[in-house]
Amino acid sequence: MAFERKRYSSVAAASQSYLKVSIMSTSSSAVSQLKNSPLAGNINYEPTVWSRADALKVNENDPTTTQPLVSADFPVMS
Repeated sequence: MAFERKRYSSVAAASQSYLKVSIMSTSSSAVSQLKNSPLAGNINYEPTVWSRADALKVNENDPTTTQPLVSADFPVMS
């Protein structure tokens, strides 16, 4: 019985390591494919002043919003 448990645990450990290596190699190849994509180099977003209130509003005149508009220099705890 002890032999079976030991054998099973070593098989489980080997399976887990294989899965980790498999996932890491898959994700790293996906990242390298994205870096080599011609579309990835064309993404240039201008930085904007953005707040939580802006994210919760559909537009300036939306009466259903629960958050007030705040100015960009409004103090925020980090």
